[in-house]
Amino acid sequence: MPTYYRLALPFLGLAVALAQFAMSAPSPSSLREYRWKNRVVHVATPTTDDPLYQAQAAKLMTQFIGLLERDIVVLTDLNATKFEITLFGKDGGTKLSRSTLLEPEELFAIIDAMPMRRDEIRTRSVTQ
Repeated sequence: MPTYYRLALPFLGLAVALAQFAMSAPSPSSLREYRWKNRVVHVATPTTDDPLYQAQAAKLMTQFIGLLERDIVVLTDLNATKFEITLFGKDGGTKLSRSTLLEPEELFAIIDAMPMRRDEIRTRSVTQ
């Protein structure tokens, strides 16, 4: 495979992931499948035209690498009555829920303060 194709593949993957951002609809069973593997950011919104949803999606999409580093999966529920964002830890517990925008820096600070995340950082720094 020519070099330029290999370089383009991560960008293609990013585009596909961002397209799925607005199409995923979480269910209790889909949340269970992430337990102990991923942290879940669940964004509930009435429509993709909601200004809060659009602003939140834009903020999260600019921090794609940070989301990957912290094993974050973003799920969107388009059947909600109002905007709400919820963070579920790898243990499945609700760590944060709010009806206002969540800055990526605040999201990352909350996660980085979690004991499991601190262990991940320690483990990754030892193996590198």
